[in-house]
Amino acid sequence: MGRESDGQGSPQQESSYFATRRRFLNAPWESKQLTLGDVRRAGWELAGNPNDLRLFGMVPLAWHCLGIRIRGRTAVELTRDGHAEFLGRSVANTLAKIGVRVSDVIDPFVGSGNLLFHVARATKATRAIGLDNSGDVMNLIRRNFARLRVFGRLRIDDLQLHQGNWTECDAYIEDRPTLFIVDPRWGDAFDARGLDLRKTVPPITEVLESLLKKVTATPMFAMLKIHPLMAQGSMEDIKQIYVSFPSAKSDNPDTASRVDYLLLRLR
Repeated sequence: MGRESDGQGSPQQESSYFATRRRFLNAPWESKQLTLGDVRRAGWELAGNPNDLRLFGMVPLAWHCLGIRIRGRTAVELTRDGHAEFLGRSVANTLAKIGVRVSDVIDPFVGSGNLLFHVARATKATRAIGLDNSGDVMNLIRRNFARLRVFGRLRIDDLQLHQGNWTECDAYIEDRPTLFIVDPRWGDAFDARGLDLRKTVPPITEVLESLLKKVTATPMFAMLKIHPLMAQGSMEDIKQIYVSFPSAKSDNPDTASRVDYLLLRLR
C-alpha cells in the first residue's frame, strides 16, 4: 500500500499527501507506467524522499536500470523494502518461537510482489504464490520477476504468479503449513482518521472467511498489513474470532510510523 501517512503532520501536509495519493490511484496515473523521474517524484510527494520507493533490495535508480517497472497505483500501494523486511522478519521470528516453519506463502493481492519477495525470503518458504486480478499488472509482475532472476536476485525456486481473483487462492492451498499475506486495496478505507479494515476492498473479514473454506489439517496463518493509526473499532471483531500474536515494534522511526501488522492463526 502507500506512504500511509503517520497522521502527525500539519493539516496542510496531510491534505497534500492525500491529494497526491488520490492522484496516483486514479486515471490517468493509475495505469501509467512510471518513468524514473515519476518514481522519484512520487517518493518525494508521498514521503519527502525521492528514494522512498525501494524495491527488491534496491533504490529506484538501481531497479529501474535492471528493467523493473511499476504503475502509478503501485507507487501508492506497494510495501517498500524497509517496511517489507520488517514485516517478514517479525512474522518469521514469531513463527519460529512457536515452533512453526511455513512451507508456503500465498499473497492473494500480490501487487508489486515486493512484500511476497521479502516475506518468502524471511520465512524460508519453499513455495511462494502471488495472485492479481489484472492481466496488465500480472504481466508486469512476471516481467519484473524474470528480470530479477536473470540478474541473480531471485532465490525462490518455486515462485508461481497467477492472474486470478483473490477468491481463487484456495485452489493453491495444500496440506502444508501456510502463511497468507492479507493486504487488499485500502482505497477510501484509509484517511486522516486512520485505517478501517471494515472498508478495505474487499473487507478483510471477508477475505479471512474465504481462506478457511479449504479444509486442511496443517497450520494456517495470516499476516494482515495494517497501519499504526487505526480507526476506532476496526480490529475488535477480528481479534475476537481469531487467535492473534503480539506484534513486534520497529526501532526505525520511519517504519514504526508508517506500517504495522497483525499475525493471526486461522487454523
